[in-house]
Amino acid sequence: MRGRGSFDRALAGADTAKHGGVPVEFCCTVGRHNARSIEALIDLAETMKIPIVFQPALNSLFLDTVRDGSSWQLESHTIRQAFARIGRSSSEAAVSSAMRGRASNTFARSRTTRALHARRAG
Repeated sequence: MRGRGSFDRALAGADTAKHGGVPVEFCCTVGRHNARSIEALIDLAETMKIPIVFQPALNSLFLDTVRDGSSWQLESHTIRQAFARIGRSSSEAAVSSAMRGRASNTFARSRTTRALHARRAG
């Protein structure tokens, strides 16, 4: 869903689904475009009582495509800082307990992916 008003429509859809008994979870890719908005996203999820899962934007999301996602990626230290903020907020917000496991798995996959690409390139 893209375009003007799409965020509000997505929130309305999530709220409708939740109130209709459908399990809802927000998934948020953290990148340069939204790293400064993490707390606001957590507050929104808490207000709506919907769990939220975060993952870092990685160029590996664009493997086998003509797109280059590196412009979305944060530097490693900035990713760590962002996820530290998420961790601090998780005890006070509706952050899914799965977030920690998914984040660490994503980091492990990203290291593996980089290693595989380095081998292919070399």
